[in-house]
Amino acid sequence: PYFFNSELHVTETGSLIISPGVNLLGTANAFISVNGKFKANGTLSAPVVFSNDPASTYWLGLNFNDAAIDTACVLTYSKFTGANYSAGNNRNIELNNSAVEIKKSSPIFNQCEFSNNRYNLVITGQSFPAFTNCDFQASTLVSKQTTNINIDGNAIPAFNNCTIAFN
Repeated sequence: PYFFNSELHVTETGSLIISPGVNLLGTANAFISVNGKFKANGTLSAPVVFSNDPASTYWLGLNFNDAAIDTACVLTYSKFTGANYSAGNNRNIELNNSAVEIKKSSPIFNQCEFSNNRYNLVITGQSFPAFTNCDFQASTLVSKQTTNINIDGNAIPAFNNCTIAFN
C-alpha cells in the first residue's frame, strides 16, 4: 500500500494514474485534491482501494475540483471506504470531507463501490459526473437521519444501473 498523511495534490498540469491493485491509505486530515488528470485503473480481481490508514479512524476523501480535466478523470473498479470524519454538529464540514466530493467537475465512475463512509458522495455546482454499475452502501452515521449522497440543485449527475442504499 501507499500511505499519505496530508494533501496529495494533482495540479492543473499534473496527472496521476493508479494501477490495478493499488491501495492508497490516508491518515487523519489526509485527502486527495484533483485539479488535473486522474485515472484509477482497477480491475474486477485487482480493484484500486482508497481508504484510511489502519492506525487512523478516518481520512478526508477524494476531491475533484473545477480545474479537473473531466474527460481525463476516470475511475474503474475502485473502492472508497473509511471516510468517517466527524465534526460534531457541523454537517457542512462533514460534507466537505465525504469519500468523494465533486465541485464543478464531471469525472466518470465505472464499477465503483462506496462503503463504510459517513457520507459517500457530495456533488456541488455545475457538475455532470457519470456513475455506471456503482454500489453506494448506507452511511455509517446511524444516530441521525442522513443520506449517503448529497447533490445540490446545480448538479446533474447520471446514475446508470447503480445500487443506492439509504439509512
